[in-house]
Amino acid sequence: MGTLCESRRAIMNLHIERSSLTIVGTLLLLIVGGFTLFQRRSATCPTHCDYRLKTPKAISCATFQGRADRELMERLRALETTEVAASVDSFLVKPLCDDVNTRSLAVDAVEVTDTQLSSLHSIVMDCSRVLHVPHVPRVFVSERPELLIAVENLSDPVIVIHASFLSRFQNEREQRFLVGREFGHIMAGHVRWQTLLRGIQSRVKRTGVGAFPFKVALLPFLEWTREAEMSADNAGLICAQDITSAEMALVRLATGIDDSALHDIKVDEYLKQADSHSLSDFSGVALSWKELSKPAPFTANRISQLREFEHSDGYRRLWE
Repeated sequence: MGTLCESRRAIMNLHIERSSLTIVGTLLLLIVGGFTLFQRRSATCPTHCDYRLKTPKAISCATFQGRADRELMERLRALETTEVAASVDSFLVKPLCDDVNTRSLAVDAVEVTDTQLSSLHSIVMDCSRVLHVPHVPRVFVSERPELLIAVENLSDPVIVIHASFLSRFQNEREQRFLVGREFGHIMAGHVRWQTLLRGIQSRVKRTGVGAFPFKVALLPFLEWTREAEMSADNAGLICAQDITSAEMALVRLATGIDDSALHDIKVDEYLKQADSHSLSDFSGVALSWKELSKPAPFTANRISQLREFEHSDGYRRLWE
């Protein structure tokens, strides 16, 4: 009888040990599986839920606009707010220009809504909330080849995003920076004048008539557009709230580098390469002329300005 009891006890202990091993093994599998899933999600979506987006209590265009841009836009806005300008917008510009373009986009492009391209729609709504934009413009994804992302129309702005944007920029903070830039253009009143300038430049480029004299005549306006682009960069940083992602987005805009080489880019090294002391003085003169004829500053200059803005009192006060 004693031997039988001991055998039963040994069998029960064996079952208990096996059950314990099974429980321990199951827990280990759950831990390893959860860690693997976390790694995969981090690799494919590095910015989801990794920081809390802050919203300033109040914000105005003066917060992110450069001085030259702000002063010019104040004068232009005085013209736009007259009764004559309002009538022209209501009865001519909007129905004959803006509505035609927007309807064309509604037919040929995909509108970003909470049910279509919902993740991009969330980015748009985040930017509108951070910048306190009262009227959120319509946003479309299209194959229009002109720009990767831009604001169109004269009096009723819409944001148009090239389809390649979705594959080239998968980091949410970079997306927020680029979308926030366009909101900055809208808030600052740049859209009408940038649209007119792009239209004139496109017409001259197609016809080739008076190209060089026209470029010279445009130099003062191009100086303003460069200032406007840096103002928009500042608005984008307010939305992204991450200087590293903002800088990376600017480098990638300039170079076309996609996510596959993202981790091989060093922004500080990129900035150093602009100091090419071994090249001729004439190359510097030619470069200065090239910048004068560009609607946007060189990327190195934009990054330097963006870093200054991040350390400014105006940017710091937003989050107090």
